[in-house]
Amino acid sequence: MRSDQAQRGIIIPSWKFRGYTVGEKVRFWRGKLRTGISAVWDSMMKVDLPSAVPELRIPVYFFHGVHDYTCAFPLAERYFASIRAPQKEFFRFEESAHCPMFEEPAKMCSILRRIVAREDH
Repeated sequence: MRSDQAQRGIIIPSWKFRGYTVGEKVRFWRGKLRTGISAVWDSMMKVDLPSAVPELRIPVYFFHGVHDYTCAFPLAERYFASIRAPQKEFFRFEESAHCPMFEEPAKMCSILRRIVAREDH
């Protein structure tokens, strides 16, 4: 995600959101700056997801940017192939990294509309 997309898509909206106080917003962003990627990164890296969660009893949808270096695309594809679910789909975003909802919003909205329309019976 480019910095201008992050500003427009995440940072500015979080400051404009009225559901949290200014103090809560300050603490949130201070915490994000202190923890880096995630406060639980070391714990997450020890989990073998295919072994820990081989099956879900709900529909599973992966939305993944090809250029994502936070969550490696090949690993996501392998996990997706291994997981059992009543319905599953993997959506590949060719022009995206970690945030396809901001990097390719029209494609994301189109996919979400199709999924909702299909599930709305």
